[in-house]
Amino acid sequence: MPPSAPLLFPADPAGLLDVLAAEALGPGSVLWLNEAQDYLTGPTGEAVAAALLRRLDGEGPFVVVATLWPEHLEALRDAGHGHSNGGGFRHGSPDQHRLSRALLAQAAYVHVPRTFAESLESARELACEDD
Repeated sequence: MPPSAPLLFPADPAGLLDVLAAEALGPGSVLWLNEAQDYLTGPTGEAVAAALLRRLDGEGPFVVVATLWPEHLEALRDAGHGHSNGGGFRHGSPDQHRLSRALLAQAAYVHVPRTFAESLESARELACEDD
C-alpha cells in the first residue's frame, strides 16, 4: 500500500462496526485490528465477522492486518463446546464462531515466533545490510 493509504485503527468492536457501517473502509485503505480476538469474540463478535465478510465482498482493494495469538485462533476455530456429533457441531452448544471461522478461512497467515532470541544475530546482520 502507498504511504498515503488511509489507516483505520478502531479502538473496539463498536468502533469497527461504526467504521464498516459508515463505509469508511474504502479502496486503498488499511484496517489494523490489534488483538483481533477482542473484535471477534464476545457479544458483538459474530456481528463484526458478518460486517467484515460483507465488506470483503465489496469494492477493493484494501488490506486488513490483524494480530491473533495461536490459542485465540484455536478457540475461534472451535465449533462449540462439548462432544462432536461428527458433523462439525457440538452437542449442547450453538456454533459460537461460525462467521468468525468463515472470515479467518480467507486470511493469509504470517506466523511470528513467540521470541526472536534464536535469530537475533541474523536480524542484526540483516539490519546492517539494509541501508
